[in-house]
Amino acid sequence: MPEPQDKKPQLAAPELSVILVAGGQRKRATAALRSLLGQSIIDRIEILFFDLGPKDCPALPGSDHPRVRMTRGGPKDLSAARVQGVHAAHAPVVCFMEEHCEVQPGWAEATVLAHRGPWAGVGCDFINGNPNAGRSDKAFRMNYGVYVRPQRGRGPVKQIAGQNSAFKRDILLRYEPQLEIMMSADLVLQWKMARDGSQFFYEPTAKMAHRNPNT
Repeated sequence: MPEPQDKKPQLAAPELSVILVAGGQRKRATAALRSLLGQSIIDRIEILFFDLGPKDCPALPGSDHPRVRMTRGGPKDLSAARVQGVHAAHAPVVCFMEEHCEVQPGWAEATVLAHRGPWAGVGCDFINGNPNAGRSDKAFRMNYGVYVRPQRGRGPVKQIAGQNSAFKRDILLRYEPQLEIMMSADLVLQWKMARDGSQFFYEPTAKMAHRNPNT
């Protein structure tokens, strides 16, 4: 008996799950999602998109892409959405991406390749997404200066950015049922990982533009 003509094609198993949580800032969330969909290995990525914006907001352009799994409403806050995403992820590596960021070309591939090593977490290189805009340069140096181009360059590091880094999913799940509360403060979970013997890696060929406060 022939298969139904409308049967959806089977998608390849993802190597990277990106958890993206958006609220009312629709323009910058659209840019974040677009940057993910433009990655060279989008066929090996799944995007777990949690749209927590107002109910009357239209869906973001690109949210109907076959590599996007969208949840509208639901989780009560950022950390709850992210933990829900960790549980739902199909890939062995999970990235927590902020909606005011845009990944640069080659980011996903470099992240996946770096995670073939023994690292619990891989951090990327950051560039200022809104340079020369008010106080954005100062805010960027304050928040991300320590993670930009460490002195030793590519290789093992003591810590990576709490936000916008990628972690092995099985290691994250070790911290249940405290995972949600630990993720409420970005670096708490990472400090606990390091104390438990986990190692981290800085991958400068994976680049992300971070938009900063300008007032």
